[in-house]
Amino acid sequence: MTFEELSPEEISFIYLLTDDMLESFNEVLHKGGISYVMDSPLGKVEIFKEFTPDDLRAIKSSLKVELLTSISKKLSPIVELIGEENQDIIDKVRVALFPVVEDKEVDDDEE
Repeated sequence: MTFEELSPEEISFIYLLTDDMLESFNEVLHKGGISYVMDSPLGKVEIFKEFTPDDLRAIKSSLKVELLTSISKKLSPIVELIGEENQDIIDKVRVALFPVVEDKEVDDDEE
């Protein structure tokens, strides 16, 4: 198989997944840790785990982050060209990968 055999949808799919993972790692590095938001009887609660400087260096220099960065940089210009030609392709793939779920509030009367 060669790179030319990938469809614009497949290239967009790989790029969007890769870029999303890279953004997640960059967010962890920027915040210095990882957070998780969960529902509780008192409402939403955020739990945060701070990483040591050594942990953050290990993440930043990991093969996973290195490969994600490399792939994202290489595919970015190609996806930009796809978007210039037909933005609907990228939008369709983005919605398939990351569907927007509206946070619906429940009225007390409905319970």
